[in-house]
Amino acid sequence: MSLLSKGHPGPPQHPSGIVASSSHTGHNEDSSLIHRRSYKTRESVYDRHQIPHRPSARNKSSAEDPSELSKDELKDLVQLYSGELDETNGSDRVTFQAFNNIVSHNIDQAAVRKTPDEAQPERPDEPSTSGENLRHFWHLFNDQSTPHKILFKAYLVLPYPRLDRFSEKEAHIVLQRFSQVENKSEASMLRYLSLIDDMKISGLVVTRKQWNTAISFAGRCYRNVKNSDVQSAMFYWREMEKSAGVMATTTTFNILFDIAVKSSHPTMPDVILREMKARGLKMDRYTHVGMISYKGLCGDGAAVRRAYSKMVDDGQIIDTAVLNAVMSALVVAGEPQSALQILHRMHRIMAKKGKTIHMDWRRRKDLGQVLKRLTQIKRRFPVPLQFGEMRLAPDMISFSIFINYYCEEAADFEETCAMLDMMGSCGFVPDRSTYQSLFKGFVLHGNLRYSPWTLDRLEIIYKDFIDVKVKFGRDVVMWCLRAFVIKAGREKAESVWQTLSTRWSEDELEDDDLEYIRQRFYKFINDKDPD
Repeated sequence: MSLLSKGHPGPPQHPSGIVASSSHTGHNEDSSLIHRRSYKTRESVYDRHQIPHRPSARNKSSAEDPSELSKDELKDLVQLYSGELDETNGSDRVTFQAFNNIVSHNIDQAAVRKTPDEAQPERPDEPSTSGENLRHFWHLFNDQSTPHKILFKAYLVLPYPRLDRFSEKEAHIVLQRFSQVENKSEASMLRYLSLIDDMKISGLVVTRKQWNTAISFAGRCYRNVKNSDVQSAMFYWREMEKSAGVMATTTTFNILFDIAVKSSHPTMPDVILREMKARGLKMDRYTHVGMISYKGLCGDGAAVRRAYSKMVDDGQIIDTAVLNAVMSALVVAGEPQSALQILHRMHRIMAKKGKTIHMDWRRRKDLGQVLKRLTQIKRRFPVPLQFGEMRLAPDMISFSIFINYYCEEAADFEETCAMLDMMGSCGFVPDRSTYQSLFKGFVLHGNLRYSPWTLDRLEIIYKDFIDVKVKFGRDVVMWCLRAFVIKAGREKAESVWQTLSTRWSEDELEDDDLEYIRQRFYKFINDKDPD
């Protein structure tokens, strides 16, 4: 029994869709809870939202050949309302002093992230031992499947200063390896910044890209960006420009802008944009996408559309990632139905092409860089570019936006089922974020009277989660345990924890993961007060 339907075209996938029942009690009601069902059978659900099912005459060509959409057709993907005018930004010069007025001039050194204690100077090993340790490190390094935590432990046993055993080229390669993470965390941040410190100790040049990555790790390693994270990012930016003499580029300001936006500071994002403009730095693909997200967090759907329109007018290449940003921003701005209309337009484009593109996080990052360079090429050589496989079809992130919304905000189990069904029809299977959203729905809404978020449904989803061997993580495990505390009580939740802790791959665990979850789990049991 599982979440998505087997009957749809695409790669091997997880079967069937969750189907809401009119009854919410008893076991028999859920015996057919998960079965094969096309999202088309839920047409009435979408009709209720007045979603147009036929493309307008203006959009027929775009549905037939999305790789050659005109600017007007791209804008039509995101409905623009008349009377929405562009905003104007001040062009006053902003210096470091302006940022000091926002983030204290004397940066709190306690707030700046420290590198691991193990990175401190050690007594050198015997030469023979040192050579064996170095060979062991490169043996692990050459295996691309070696987890970063294992590789870093092998690095820490090298004699201090460690990077003196590496050529400059090798040191840069090692730094590049540790920069490649799917989701930044405290552990990955500490590893990378420790290497940056070792680079400086060994007198090796830290490149602009490495400084940018350090700023990104310092400010983005936690889910909720706090003032201390902003201070850490500012510390590395100041060190980059004032100490190392490496001036910031558009990429640097994109990172700083993203950190400022996520910190929810009322003025800092605008200050960063003004400084960027004062330096004569032009907006690129990532700046435009950041602006779209920023306007969504401001709760201004009209501004989201203006930011998107400006991106199109700037000649940026529009792809699924951009439309995902628009949909996410509109959901945050309180316009989920507008976002859902975009998803359906994307789905119609995919239906015309007949297939989807499955990309992991590495390929998505690489694609973003390729599109950024292609935009630069288009400006220098204004000739038509044929993108071939480039399309505007939805991807896994597109569906995750709405699954999370229906589970967390709308508390709509039926719509969650419909979105899972639609996701399955496109050949996608649930990933870790999907299950995390589902478990979160049971935590947030499972205590409501006559709630459709029943224990039977939780059990089926949990069995699915275990059977498909989704890669575990702190958050998804924590939400799963909380869900069982809410729906089944402490004893059952502890049984689930025993199962999860034994099945959690040692390679996937960070050193403090089990202790972190154990503490949070029992705290939740005692006060039943989810974050």
